Amino acid sequence: MNLEAIDWYRQSKYLNEKLRNSRIQRIYMPTPTSLLLQCRGTSTLNLLCDLGNNGPAVYLPEKAPETPDTPPAFCMLLRKHLEDGHIVRIEQKNFDRVLSVLINAPVPGDKTVEKELIFELSGRNNNILCLQDGKIINCLKHIRPGMNRVRTLLPGEDYVAPPQSQKLHPLAIASGTLVSAINNNHSTMFVSEDK
Repeated sequence: MNLEAIDWYRQSKYLNEKLRNSRIQRIYMPTPTSLLLQCRGTSTLNLLCDLGNNGPAVYLPEKAPETPDTPPAFCMLLRKHLEDGHIVRIEQKNFDRVLSVLINAPVPGDKTVEKELIFELSGRNNNILCLQDGKIINCLKHIRPGMNRVRTLLPGEDYVAPPQSQKLHPLAIASGTLVSAINNNHSTMFVSEDK
């Protein structure tokens, strides 16, 4: 089941509350379409992003899933760029089905650089991307020219977010506009369509 934007809004607030300021200790890929961040704050919590067939999920599992002995290349890349980084915040982007994990990642010389882990959670276009300065370091699914009419997602390119929905953002509009939309029975104005 795919969750809607309002569900991801609530989930991003919860995850931010639980994981902000924690350190990413280890990164795993339990399956080819899931990512597990082992985070240490006041306690150890696991953040699991699962893009599997049952619909995307980003949550804190009670028990971490089994992980393969040999991590895939994408997992190794994320370990190189994000391990030992501190989570600055987790937020939803543009009231869409996109979650962002902002991370201060260590670099040589006792410095940190800001990197971003993006979870795009929109049905068949689910993806996980790692960014620095708005450029794609790498992503789980590469989208080449001709595969998508709106954007490409390849290492080294500028990140282009999924097209924004033309629907109303119920938490950012005037109450009169919201009441009017409800009274005019525009129920689809608040439902995100699969892209």
